[in-house]
Amino acid sequence: MASRPFVVLMVGVLVSSWIAAAQEPAQQQTLPKSVDVEGARALLAAHAGKPGLVILDVRTAAEFAAGHLPGAVNLDVRDPALEAKLAQLDRASTYLVYCRTQNRVGVVVSLMRRLGFANVVVMQGGFVEWSRRGLPSEPPR
Repeated sequence: MASRPFVVLMVGVLVSSWIAAAQEPAQQQTLPKSVDVEGARALLAAHAGKPGLVILDVRTAAEFAAGHLPGAVNLDVRDPALEAKLAQLDRASTYLVYCRTQNRVGVVVSLMRRLGFANVVVMQGGFVEWSRRGLPSEPPR
């Protein structure tokens, strides 16, 4: 488990990068933010018990049922209604998006950007890396 100073440091790094990104011209903000698993843990810790962060799992329903990050919601990247479902989400929230290994995230993030979502963070390594590190999941593994 990460020590408190590490979590505070990671939150500071994330906040600094968000402030720097917000100050860049709009045309330079085309790439999504990304964090490794530890950065994702810090982001989750910073938002614990607070609204405004949505954990978005874009794997299939079967993959999601087998295990996912605590509190995650599932929007299958292969769902024909994916774009319509994304369009219904709150654009003011921050979204931590992940899939199995980070291969499918790009499709969803591209759609989210086109739909006007500004606060999208990709978890590098996906659920495979999260699980490899023995981090908590629902249902517990």
